[in-house]
Amino acid sequence: MTVTVEIVTITPQEAAEILGRNFKNRHLVNSRVASYARDMAAGKWKLNGDPIRFNTSGKLDDGQHRLHAC
Repeated sequence: MTVTVEIVTITPQEAAEILGRNFKNRHLVNSRVASYARDMAAGKWKLNGDPIRFNTSGKLDDGQHRLHAC
């Protein structure tokens, strides 16, 4: 198995495209999305090493709250 890691800035348009590959993820918690969005808008969002993860089929496995916040 090959693991690829990149640090990238995701635009709102890219986030929407990625969310189109979001299947069988946890329920969205609107308060968490709002909190992340506030931090992002205020320039307080910090890189913490927690990646946006995809499975081998290219579907989103982790990161839906962060992507919705974008």
